[in-house]
Amino acid sequence: MEIFISILVLGLSLSMFVLPLSKKLGLILFSCICLEPFSFSYVSFGACNKMLCLFFFLSEIKHFNWYKKYLKQFVIWKLLLFVTLAIVLLAVYSVYAHRITTLVGLIVNDLVAKYFVIAYVFVGMRKTATLRNFYDIVTIAIVILTFFGLINLITKTSIIADLAGKAGSEFANMERTRVVGMFSYAFDYGFCCCVLSVFALYGRFKNVISTVQFELIMLCSVIGIFICGCRSIVVVEAIMLMTYVVLMFKPVKSLKIICGLSILLILSYATIPAVQEKTATVATAFDSENEEMGESSIYMRALQFATVLYQIQGHEALGRGYRFFIEGLGFDKYGNGFRDLPSDAQTLMGLEGVAMNLLLERGYVGLLVYLMFYGGLMVFAYRRRKESRPESVCAITVLLGFICYGNMTGELSSPVITLFFAGMYLKLSVLRSSTTISKNNSATPHNKQECQALLQ
Repeated sequence: MEIFISILVLGLSLSMFVLPLSKKLGLILFSCICLEPFSFSYVSFGACNKMLCLFFFLSEIKHFNWYKKYLKQFVIWKLLLFVTLAIVLLAVYSVYAHRITTLVGLIVNDLVAKYFVIAYVFVGMRKTATLRNFYDIVTIAIVILTFFGLINLITKTSIIADLAGKAGSEFANMERTRVVGMFSYAFDYGFCCCVLSVFALYGRFKNVISTVQFELIMLCSVIGIFICGCRSIVVVEAIMLMTYVVLMFKPVKSLKIICGLSILLILSYATIPAVQEKTATVATAFDSENEEMGESSIYMRALQFATVLYQIQGHEALGRGYRFFIEGLGFDKYGNGFRDLPSDAQTLMGLEGVAMNLLLERGYVGLLVYLMFYGGLMVFAYRRRKESRPESVCAITVLLGFICYGNMTGELSSPVITLFFAGMYLKLSVLRSSTTISKNNSATPHNKQECQALLQ
């Protein structure tokens, strides 16, 4: 089965060389929702969505000058250049990144299949009509996802995870049931649904989709958020919903919506046992007396942060280097996972949160690069709110939700879908607010004459 799945992923990846641009993006989107656990198992970056991003990059590299010329009109180009230089610096000073295989993995995982995704969508989405195709793909994909998620919930077994040889069933059979659906981790399932719930809200607000389609996407998203079994996902969804309401509507209307939702939540808590249970589960994350390493809490995060600061003494600026946690500290060195860590690093068991990982391996410089990239994107979106408020608000909502999610559970496989939608919303804001830019963007690298005219 492993060989068959690898061949399937490789075949889908090679299709990037023959598909039109819009279908390439559609395939990447579908893979983020329904194909995440499948991988080409012979490389470290073999996850299906990463392989598709890699082959998208390879199929479009011949049009680099066109991409560059278009992107240089926006701050996105400077942000991508900034993170690229940071990755080069990381590769130079990290002793564990000097092997060719590790170096290739770093470039693909941190650039080609991560940060560059926003450029793929921002440049590749040439007209607003593509949005309709994205909604059709999402509608089909989330119905499939929810179907397998409910089966996972009922049977306590993930058929897809087992088929892909992932650890899904282990999570499904934990004391606190976590539904992975069609993902390797329940956290990614939940966050995907958070992102798609915003997509549904945007579609309904702009009247791009019908009421039935909106209700279907939203219903499936809500189901995924609650059955995944992850308290951090509930918090992230609440933050994203609050951000959307506050930024989208005028203060008086925002206050009315928030009050209405608060009253609904109180009534639900008072009358529905499942809501009471979920609320109690979420509240345990803020219990400072919860010292069990198996459960994330503020107390545990404080211990981990202190340990990270201890480990980077003398290396505060640049950290201990790429893959230090695995190769330097010896995580899973003997196949025992966190138990293989040295005694002075045992508190890093279950290390979660992008900020702490960046501090450990990339220091304050790496953390600053992270904040500048995502902060720069949100500032770019915020400055466009007067011309295209819905698109700007959705971009900020998704990016802020991603930052919160990443520092609660780690990014896992969420960067691709996050930057895909962020790039889509930002491009829609450009297409809807600037006729001139929209016309210029009608030139495509797949039309050689128009491309040459644009580059002259």
